[in-house]
Amino acid sequence: MPVLAKVMAIYVSLQHDITGLKGMGFRRMLLAFQMLWRKGSVEHDPGAAATQLGNKFILFVIIRLQTHTQETVAMPDPATTRPEHILVIDDDRDIREDLKSYLTENGFRVSTAENAPAARRAIHSEAPDLILLDVMMPGEDGISLCRSIVRLTAIPIVFISARTDEIDRIVGLEVGADDYLCKPFNPRELLARVRSVLRRSNGRDRDMTPEKTRYFEFDRWTLDTAKRTVTRDDGVIVSLSTGEYQLLMIFIARPQIVLSRERIVELSHAEGADVFDRSVDSQVSRFRRKIERDPRNPDIIQTVWGGGYVFAADVKKL
Repeated sequence: MPVLAKVMAIYVSLQHDITGLKGMGFRRMLLAFQMLWRKGSVEHDPGAAATQLGNKFILFVIIRLQTHTQETVAMPDPATTRPEHILVIDDDRDIREDLKSYLTENGFRVSTAENAPAARRAIHSEAPDLILLDVMMPGEDGISLCRSIVRLTAIPIVFISARTDEIDRIVGLEVGADDYLCKPFNPRELLARVRSVLRRSNGRDRDMTPEKTRYFEFDRWTLDTAKRTVTRDDGVIVSLSTGEYQLLMIFIARPQIVLSRERIVELSHAEGADVFDRSVDSQVSRFRRKIERDPRNPDIIQTVWGGGYVFAADVKKL
């Protein structure tokens, strides 16, 4: 009898709802799966298994059984001086705990949050290096939470979701996520994607938020977020309009990252501003006249032809 058929027979004998495998029923089924694994008889395909056993259960099984393989566990990058901090945001307690266990075993420090308010408290108390975010949560969903996070920080976000339609993945990436992984997934793929996103985001300052930082220094200027002014190194003070301040904060949070006009418009709308695609060029042009040595040959806000703009100056928190 094929292994999956054996497991299905065990499942049927337990008479559990496929989406509610908890308690002793879940434990007995997991034990049976583990016994078959140790005998070398499990050669599961996560995609096929998901179809027969249900997405949530197979996610747990793959993560738990990963610890029983004889393969060498990949170690964190030796150049890392501290465990990188991952925040897992999911309303399902079992998923939170399984991901926390797996990622901890692979060298990460992991915090968890069950909803948007808890996530905001966790981010405010200690900004993580990366966020794993579920889309479908009660109350404020993951899409809305992602928008608010990317508006104020440069913390990379990876969506983990049971929504598998192409449009859902596109929406997730458009609102600012760095990656989108559909449940159920192989934990090794999750691990690979997490490390890939962290490598790409290496060097970003992920806590560039006006709530936590009042002063930022870039080029020959110092930004005061409370007064909404920039002061030049010779003492000249320049006041910023609301639009200019919002534009600067978008760039300050994302230095050396190319932002398309569409992305700037989206981030501006999140701030409550009424900005349209072509008006971005006008705002950038006016702002350059205030801060650039030569607005016609800008050093700070540079044009990327066909791409948008990039804030080329280094940014420091003071």
